Amino acid sequence: MDIKPNDQKPPQKNLLTALGAGFVAILLKFKLSLLFFLKYLSLIKIGWIFSSFGSMLISFGFYTTLYGWPFALTLIALLYIHEMGHFLWMKALNLNPNGPVFIPGLGAYVAMKNLPTTKKDSAWVAMAGPLVGGLASVIAYTTGLKTNNDWLIKSGATGFILNLFQLIPAKPFDGGFIVAALSKWLLVPGAFFLLALSFAFHSGFLILISLVSFIQVFMLFGNKPTIDDLMQETSLVDKALITIAYVSLISMLAYLTYASRY
Repeated sequence: MDIKPNDQKPPQKNLLTALGAGFVAILLKFKLSLLFFLKYLSLIKIGWIFSSFGSMLISFGFYTTLYGWPFALTLIALLYIHEMGHFLWMKALNLNPNGPVFIPGLGAYVAMKNLPTTKKDSAWVAMAGPLVGGLASVIAYTTGLKTNNDWLIKSGATGFILNLFQLIPAKPFDGGFIVAALSKWLLVPGAFFLLALSFAFHSGFLILISLVSFIQVFMLFGNKPTIDDLMQETSLVDKALITIAYVSLISMLAYLTYASRY
């Protein structure tokens, strides 16, 4: 079974735009105002919309109208697995996470009630999503090849792109939180790389995310302390381990993305 009706793939430009747009939602993980907003909504009996299942159902309907239900189901599953990677690592660190919440057209996020106290923990929490999501995509892709299941093959290939995109070294992507644990200076070329990528794909929404990324950089180098400033710095040993894991994950997903297309 294909992931797109009428044997058509979703347009490359629209898919990349949707994937790029989706991960701006990671900013919401650290927005206490959002948590207050959701708590207030629950009091007026419509907070279920923002619950894990309720938001998933709404997002499924949204993506179904755009791409059809097979691809919508695939995208929801990939986003859920990715976010559960974050969730499980947060749980292991006793950060008290909530279940994944889906935002139609923007992806999904996992909010946590306790913030990491070290940049090392923040980096591993960020890396857990693409790691778990990437491994799940490998399983789907290889299973599809062995069983000649076109839907699983295309699901895995989509997962490779989705999780690789998330490793861009610029906030609000996971990669931005990873490299921030190494050096905040790495976020500067990361922001310019994201801007170049947005022009390469002619994506207005990616340009908007690039602006968000530059704002994040300005905040880090500004006079006012940020959340990053309150976190404990990363040791040289931890920086080495994070770097090895980050580069290895990017290399693996980049190769798989290439191999699954050619």
